[in-house]
Amino acid sequence: MTVLTNALPNAGENGSGLAGAIKSRTAHVVHLTHNDLDAVGADAVHRMVYGTDGVFTIWSSVGKFTQLFTLVASCEGKDDLLSISDLG
Repeated sequence: MTVLTNALPNAGENGSGLAGAIKSRTAHVVHLTHNDLDAVGADAVHRMVYGTDGVFTIWSSVGKFTQLFTLVASCEGKDDLLSISDLG
């Protein structure tokens, strides 16, 4: 299980940071969500359905969502699921 809170989208040249964490994940569901209590419920549902270790969650403020979505979209998908929840 990997959970990133208020992650910065800058990966750096050595693959560290959020992009590196996404690329090296073992979970098969990438869950991009807001950073409030509604999102905690959405994340809990994801973990009930896909298993605790099967979900890689990225917590995002509304202001950073576009940057984080662009970063996630630029990473190799590995035929995994991208789930977006609680953007309001």
